[in-house]
Amino acid sequence: MLSFMAYFFMMLHLLPSRLSENFITEQRQSWQRPGLASLGTPINEYDELLNKIREDIKPLEAEITVLVGHYFQYAHILAAMDTAYAPNYYILLDEEFLNELTPEEKIAVVAHEAGHILYSPGPSFNREHKTATEILTDKFASKYVHPKHIQSLLDKAYYDYVARSRQLSILEQKNNQGR
Repeated sequence: MLSFMAYFFMMLHLLPSRLSENFITEQRQSWQRPGLASLGTPINEYDELLNKIREDIKPLEAEITVLVGHYFQYAHILAAMDTAYAPNYYILLDEEFLNELTPEEKIAVVAHEAGHILYSPGPSFNREHKTATEILTDKFASKYVHPKHIQSLLDKAYYDYVARSRQLSILEQKNNQGR
């Protein structure tokens, strides 16, 4: 009985399903994008912002595409800039994370990630250099959105850090009281 059920569900899974022409076209296009970029769906919501950014980073000719997908599920990425295929750059945004953000935080994340076109941690990728790079990209993003929105974005992106930091602070207070 178990093998029949396994066979039945396998066959159900393999049966052709009715897919919209848009879905099929979108999937064909995604296969043409490299690496993790193939997991996302392009959106044009930030084209105006990206045009301003392109103007600011001239003379660099860059094609910047914002892709939304399930990046956290597959690669534990909330947001990232894929610079490996320059001059084609891909901003990868996790769909669930993006849905948690305010409009200003969305601008902050897109601008921050676009800042990686100018500021990259490079091949050494040591922690100190990575931190300096992140600060520079935050500063870059502050040209397009108020720093308070960048801070709230970081609070959401690293909420576990905030919660863990608070918990450690409470533990430290309890330890000090016990002495």
